[in-house]
Amino acid sequence: MAERQVTIDRVHRPLPSTFFVIATQNPIESHGAYPLPEAQLDRFAAKLSIGYPDRESELELLEADSKGQLGTDEVKPVLDPASLCRLQQRVMQTVVGEKVRRYLVDLAQATRTDSEIDVGLSPRGLITWQRVAQSRAFLRGRDFVSPEDVQDVATPVLGVRLLGNFSSSDEIVSRLLEEMPAAVDSIQTINVEIRDAIQSGNIDEAHELLHEMEHLVDELPDVAADTDLTEQDWKEIQKASEQLSEAFGKLDESFHVEDSDPQAVYDGVAESIDSAVEQISQRIPADADVPATGNSSSEHDHGQDEPNEASPEEQRLKHSAAKHGAAYRWHGAGACCCRYAHSVSSQSLTSYVGVVAARYACGPSLIYCGIGLAGSILLVAIFPYSSLTDSMAHTDPMAPLQMLLVAIPAYATPLNVMMQVGGMFVHGNSVGAAYVLLALGAGANLGQLAWAYRMYGLKQATAFLAVFVVVVTAIAYSIEDPLYSAGEVDHPHTHAFDVYACPYTGNGSDLASKAWTKIREDARMYEVAGLAGVCFLIAVGAVLRVMDPENQLDSKLASWGERQRSDTESVFHADLPGPVLGAVSLIGLVAMSVAGCYVFYPAPEDTLQDLQIVKADALTYASSGDVENAVKSIERYDDLTRKLQVGYYLRNFELSEFQQARARVLRGRLERLKDLLEAEHDFDEVRDSNWEISESHRRVREAFTPQED
Repeated sequence: MAERQVTIDRVHRPLPSTFFVIATQNPIESHGAYPLPEAQLDRFAAKLSIGYPDRESELELLEADSKGQLGTDEVKPVLDPASLCRLQQRVMQTVVGEKVRRYLVDLAQATRTDSEIDVGLSPRGLITWQRVAQSRAFLRGRDFVSPEDVQDVATPVLGVRLLGNFSSSDEIVSRLLEEMPAAVDSIQTINVEIRDAIQSGNIDEAHELLHEMEHLVDELPDVAADTDLTEQDWKEIQKASEQLSEAFGKLDESFHVEDSDPQAVYDGVAESIDSAVEQISQRIPADADVPATGNSSSEHDHGQDEPNEASPEEQRLKHSAAKHGAAYRWHGAGACCCRYAHSVSSQSLTSYVGVVAARYACGPSLIYCGIGLAGSILLVAIFPYSSLTDSMAHTDPMAPLQMLLVAIPAYATPLNVMMQVGGMFVHGNSVGAAYVLLALGAGANLGQLAWAYRMYGLKQATAFLAVFVVVVTAIAYSIEDPLYSAGEVDHPHTHAFDVYACPYTGNGSDLASKAWTKIREDARMYEVAGLAGVCFLIAVGAVLRVMDPENQLDSKLASWGERQRSDTESVFHADLPGPVLGAVSLIGLVAMSVAGCYVFYPAPEDTLQDLQIVKADALTYASSGDVENAVKSIERYDDLTRKLQVGYYLRNFELSEFQQARARVLRGRLERLKDLLEAEHDFDEVRDSNWEISESHRRVREAFTPQED
């Protein structure tokens, strides 16, 4: 819980940053659960009492049970681990002001001196209290912690830690909060503090105070509306608030603009600020419920208590932009406020690129991609499940020509094609067919042919395709025998082409349901994110084509960026020669490729651990007759053995033939088990195959594990 790791057999296993513990404390008979040690209690963040359901909930519970629907609701994920990590980072950026920190420390010390409390709040508990308060502020849409946040989470945070002579910790916490209320600063006080901070040159403190003042001023019209003021007085307060907002906007801008003098700016708006503060002070009643410094007690600006999509800094600047208008420009989700002239230029040029990309995404490029994908769909409709497993044999002289029929309509990426070619070399398939797949599978598709026809006409496009096919076919037949190295194979087969055949067994009924299930099982997070991004670009492009068919927005963004660029001198606007850009790009590409290799191919010890887990899954599914999951696990098993070899070579710069042979034997036995399962052989053969795989796995582990002298 605190060490963020688990140690088993002297092996330390770090836990992910999303790890947390939820412990229940259910009563035992009538005396309650056994108490935990104080040190262990201190490692829990908070204690929440669920209590009994209300009447309506219990009625719904009984109704669901009577219909047999209790516990049948599908639990759907609402957040992935990566998004949760990003939210955690944004929570830690929530600002905790000096006064709030002092308030926290004062409350903590009060728990240690109270006569009714035997064990007060520890330093660990104090840190936890601050973090929970940050979370509460973030969930309410704010980028700073207010005293109310500290107070609202005091009961669950302190309730799990305070021990003493009392029956309920809730009463003790309430009494402590009443005896030590948070100090509430008035507008006059903060105004004086801002002035003093600027005069003393403490710009950071002045900026923080100004931030607090802006939120306080935002609440003034609502605070005034909750009193017995006349409508005329309320209008005067609103006018004074707008006057303060405008003055603070100018001052806030001076903190971010280079070569700006905040002192001079403050002197220029001081009279306006003092006048507005005086107007407000004369009209706000002394007993009005003014929120504490930096607190936004009203939620009309934020809606529900949910985290904002933008970061806290972006939210603050967005809020400021809404008040000052000309001070900042807000450019939507993922954008930031432009403070410098060169930022405006960069933002406009970036927007221009985005607009052009959206137009192309909703243009002919979309049609070409659709035609390319239609080729793969056509192959799936033609070839039944596993019909290509035994095709493209080395002994078949027609194999390269057969591959032509698959490679041209196939929509394949270079990485997938290279993996398929590697599988063909291992399993004794035609080398010429492998070359055809590499050249035409990754180098041509129906969408590309449609583009060539549109750009160059039927005659030239047909001539190009004919020459391409003839050259590739000639090379394929010329390299067939010289490059073949698999030896004699009794039954050459491969699963490399299963992606081009129908992925479902049996008849063609309920294809939509099967397709959706397949997508949900195989889709990766980055694939879903990429598809969402493409769909977003297409939607934006469709809107632009309808609303702006003359491309006026594109021209404005381009001219605006160039105008700002010409008016601003910045190192970011330097014109670099083409060779320099090419060299930098090449070096960056190589560096990123090398780093990506080490990330994608982990250390052998890590891969061996993953292999052990996948092996258990594969053999368990095979023994239980779950063919579908067994095949998936076997394919993952095979992939990990290859990663093991590459990862070992990257770190040791050598890979012995002995190691390659043992890995090759293991993959061969995995392939045999997969064939047995798909051919529905009897259990004894599957069991024998499982035993052989276990032995091969042990030998692979020994071959790739460093031997101690």
